[in-house]
Amino acid sequence: MLKINNKSNPLISILIANYNNKNRLKRSIKTCINQSYKNIEVIVFDDCSTDGSQDIIKKIKKIKKIFNKKKKHIPYLDSMNAYLKMFKISKGKFIFLLDSDDFFSSKKISTLINFYLKNPKIQFIQDTPKVINRQKTYIKNKNFFFSRWPYFSPTSCLSMKRNFFKEFIKYNKSLKFKFRDVWLDFRLCAYSFFKRKNFFSYNFPLTNYDQTQNSNQSNTYFKFKSNWILRRYFSHLYINNFYKKKIIINSDFIFTKFVYKIFYEK
Repeated sequence: MLKINNKSNPLISILIANYNNKNRLKRSIKTCINQSYKNIEVIVFDDCSTDGSQDIIKKIKKIKKIFNKKKKHIPYLDSMNAYLKMFKISKGKFIFLLDSDDFFSSKKISTLINFYLKNPKIQFIQDTPKVINRQKTYIKNKNFFFSRWPYFSPTSCLSMKRNFFKEFIKYNKSLKFKFRDVWLDFRLCAYSFFKRKNFFSYNFPLTNYDQTQNSNQSNTYFKFKSNWILRRYFSHLYINNFYKKKIIINSDFIFTKFVYKIFYEK
């Protein structure tokens, strides 16, 4: 592992979004505070938790805290709202996102900051998730076999330069209420890959992605369930937005649209 040059030691902002993850929240925050890279700020956004999460957050001194007063009750908008509000008070040159049920490896920040500094043209990086569920633990870096887009990692695996995130927010502002069920992680990855053409996958597991909870979104959007089709269809529409009036048609889009009509246009 290469060491960070002390003369180039940028502030890193880690943004943690939480809602009713009391049993995993402390683990998530601890892996951020205990990073081998020390020039960091940790910001936690709690979205009206009712499980005692707020009591945990209030007791931790080494973090900045935001307690939301009113949920939107639209999951993908709640998620975006959390990260946007944290970004507004953050000061880091680089932004790392983290959902509170997931957690970082101890050298994640130092590893990726070294990589960013050695490759200044790179604006956005997704690392590879180590998926933890009730049956097994495995590394995930493959997509649906005829997918229109490469494998996109979940939110907790995403990092970017500050200006990249600012430009994304500006671009996405008019699209915030469009393309329902297209979550922040997909929007960021698609924006990086299709719009900015500055997309890099660091194929090493630096993030632990916890799927052991029944409430995890991955269960709701399990592959080939109706909600998975709904989300995938609107993801295609979101990508088509990058091409303005030109609609890109491929086998993935045709298949998804066909199945979407079966489920939702009866």
